[in-house]
Amino acid sequence: MIARLKRRGGRLKRRVVGALHQIHLDTGGDHRATTFLAGSGRGGTTWIAELINHANEYRFMFEPFTARHVPEVHDFRNRQYLRPGDDDPAFVVPARAIVEGRIRNRWVDYYNHRFVARRRLIKDIRANMFLKWLDVHFPGMPIVLLLRHPLAVAASRLRHTWSNDLADFLRQETLMSDYLEPHRRLLETVRDPFEQHVLQWCIENWIPLRQFKRGEIHLAFYELFSTDPRGEIGRLFAFLGKPFPEKILDRVERPSRMAWKPKGVVAALGDPDAWRPYVSPDEISRSLDILAQFGFDLVYSAASLPNREAAESLFPEPVGLKT
Repeated sequence: MIARLKRRGGRLKRRVVGALHQIHLDTGGDHRATTFLAGSGRGGTTWIAELINHANEYRFMFEPFTARHVPEVHDFRNRQYLRPGDDDPAFVVPARAIVEGRIRNRWVDYYNHRFVARRRLIKDIRANMFLKWLDVHFPGMPIVLLLRHPLAVAASRLRHTWSNDLADFLRQETLMSDYLEPHRRLLETVRDPFEQHVLQWCIENWIPLRQFKRGEIHLAFYELFSTDPRGEIGRLFAFLGKPFPEKILDRVERPSRMAWKPKGVVAALGDPDAWRPYVSPDEISRSLDILAQFGFDLVYSAASLPNREAAESLFPEPVGLKT
């Protein structure tokens, strides 16, 4: 009975907080007043969004492309792929409303604490495979793609009992024909849950890296916000045209609302090695084989830190985009 009352109290609190946070004035105008932060689920996007919005200067929009919570995006899959030239109004119209700040929603606005905002920060873990589509349809909107070690992401997803979207990838014909047909057998045969999450990470990050050219978006690295906060925050803020405040270095140590705190383990936020107790040597070996299929073995290895130059090298030379 007590547990049931606590659950009901929690649901009521979420409804009240969500309703209150929808009371705001968004004066930002069009999409150019929006910064878009994308990344993988359990990849640290909430933490980095909170760093970007450390001074509460943005209206913070939380994962607005989540169809089960945002009715306007009911046509979007959980991991939607869109060709950059796709002009289908079923996608363009709700996306425009989102990036222009014309959607109010308990889910989207739950973490917003800015009541009069001239700028927006959108954080979403479901948009990686239509980031270039967003860039084409809404030019001038800064886009940041956050990468975190795929073995850390997979370990966290399994701990939180997340499912994967491999079957949905196979059902998207344009995605398969444009990029994934050479990997069909891998998609159809990988069975281990850990490897499935690693494979999903590869796909949802490889697609944007194949579509953008170097410099068109900003690549940020989760682990480097911990090991080199001055350098990594400095690069991010330079891309966003923001000054670097010294006090933000204190903010790096504060956990995000979504932070994973493994039971029995004390680790600093962003600790590159926090995942190691939960991943076996055999899982590391098999995962590296999957990463190699997409060129990510040069970016993330058995070591904990990423290779920035290898990641940047995955951007293609200028070529025509599929439309």
